[in-house]
Amino acid sequence: MPSISHEKLSEEEISNDKLELIDDGLKLYMSIVDLNSDSEIKEKWSGSENKDK
Repeated sequence: MPSISHEKLSEEEISNDKLELIDDGLKLYMSIVDLNSDSEIKEKWSGSENKDK
């Protein structure tokens, strides 16, 4: 079954990933990212360290 892990995010993570808080009670954030428009973000999420996640 799917599960959600609630971790406290730093202000730096929120800012860098351009996250928007969508549910304050759950501390749930979202972001829509076009991987083709930002090579830094594309590299971050397509690197070998993320292949097992």
